[in-house]
Order: sequence, then structure tokens, then C-alpha cells
Amino acid sequence: MAKNEFLPFGTGANANVLSNADYQALAARVSGFSSGVAKSEELNTAWRQASVMAAVLGQFIADKSGNDVLDNGNLVTLQNSLLAALSAQAVGRLLNIRVFTASGTYTPTPGAKKIRAKVWGAGGAGGGTQAVTTAQSAVAGGGSSGAYSEAWMDATSLNVIVGLGGIGSSTSDGANGGTSSVGSVSAPGGVGGSYGTASSVFPFGAAPRNPPVGTGGSIVNAPGNVASMGFTWSNGGAIRSMGGQSSVGASQYSAAALGYSAGGAGAVAAGQNGAVANQAGYNGAPGLVIVEEYA
Repeated sequence: MAKNEFLPFGTGANANVLSNADYQALAARVSGFSSGVAKSEELNTAWRQASVMAAVLGQFIADKSGNDVLDNGNLVTLQNSLLAALSAQAVGRLLNIRVFTASGTYTPTPGAKKIRAKVWGAGGAGGGTQAVTTAQSAVAGGGSSGAYSEAWMDATSLNVIVGLGGIGSSTSDGANGGTSSVGSVSAPGGVGGSYGTASSVFPFGAAPRNPPVGTGGSIVNAPGNVASMGFTWSNGGAIRSMGGQSSVGASQYSAAALGYSAGGAGAVAAGQNGAVANQAGYNGAPGLVIVEEYA
């Protein structure tokens, strides 16, 4: 056990000190003693008040830091031990937030003991559509958003993988989004949307696909969000399948998904005003990893 050399003075049961009321009323307590003789009980009271607080603080430093608290005049060592004691006592506070938008390695910040890992998989891409004639239309499915996992973990060095967003194609289903992970906590990427074939038989639609579910999270393992349903009712009218939205990103109607984890919208083609070539679905958004560090 660490020792504390800052000891209290005048704490015995019959110590020669003033009562608290007399000490509060003592004029010298405010002005200090002038030249001449000071009563021992008055000085003892002042010394006891100072030494008791020094002893309490010294014992706190020794108990919490594990370092000896020595009465040797070394201010730097004493201050460092005080900081160590305060850090040891103040557990659970948020130290830092680390954001990973690309794969790498998580290395704990000094003093971090626990982490809260938040992991989003990348969004799937929207499906492409077949070329259509003037009598046809085609509608493809949007990609789902990536899964989400959240875990409370020890702060140790961990591999971080950030999934890439799915890429849209004009000749196939949209590509799935990449899986994101921190250690064993994994969030699979969203599922790519279905390919849209040309047809002149109306109405018809593109049903969304079920998204994957996160794994390894001690707090949350959640699936991604499904895309909306694409629908066409003639060779001149169609509703695009929007990709699945995410808490950190959004699908767009006619552009790649924004932010992180959202799915890309599916392609549409309507031949009312003439034949239309193959159309590509829109790309999904990349994954994301956030690590909150706690003392």
C-alpha cells in the first residue's frame, strides 16, 4: 500500500485547540498574528485545519494513484500523482470520439479503458434496367442500406474495416455493399437492387430485397432498411425504387446515395418518347465506423 507522509496535527481527543466557535471569532484568523506572543491553542487550531486537509488530500492521492506521497518538497512528483489519482477516480467519462471513413487500425487513446463501437455496413447499389422500345418500360429495385451493430468493448488495438458502397450497373443487379467491422463486431453491407427487365404488360413493379442483420454487437444488432418499391403503370409512367435510408445517410432520386450506409436508387426506363438504352442503378454509400472512448 502506498504511504502518505502528510500527517494531521492536533487531532487528539484533548488537543490544545480552540473550539470552532472561538476560532471563527478570533480576530487574528482574518488579519493574522501581529508581533508579540500568540497563544498556543490559537496556533494549534490553524495548524490543525491546514494539516487535516493536507492529510486527507495526501491519502486520496496515495489510495487512488498507488504512489507514495512524500513530504520532500517535490512539487512536480506530487502534482503528477494528484493528476493520476483524479484520472483513476473519474472513470466512465467520455475521452474521445474516433471516426473511421476508411479501413485502418484502432489504437486506444491513453487512459481509455472501454469503447463503444458503432458500425454501419455500406449501402447496396440500385439495379440497372434493360433497354426498352417505345411500347415498353422497365423499373429496377433500389439497394438496401447496410446493417448496424453496436458494442461495448475493452479498449484494445483492433482492426477496422469500412465497407465500400455497392456499384450500380446497367446490365445486372446492383452490387452489394461491403461489410464494415471492428474486431468481431460486424455490419454486413446492404443488398443490391434487382435488375429491371423490359415489358409492355402493365402494371408491374420491382419488389425490395431483405437487408442483412449485424452481428457481434452486445448492445444492438440491427438490419438495414429496405428500399421502396419501384412501380410502372405504362410506357410513360414509372416510380423509381428509392434505396434504403440510414441514420447517417440518404438515398437520392437520381444520384448516388449521400453520406454513409444508405442504398442507391434503382434505374427506370420509359419508352414513351422513344427507345431508351440500358440504364445503370445508382451507387450505394460507403460504410462508417465510430469509436467512442471512455475512461
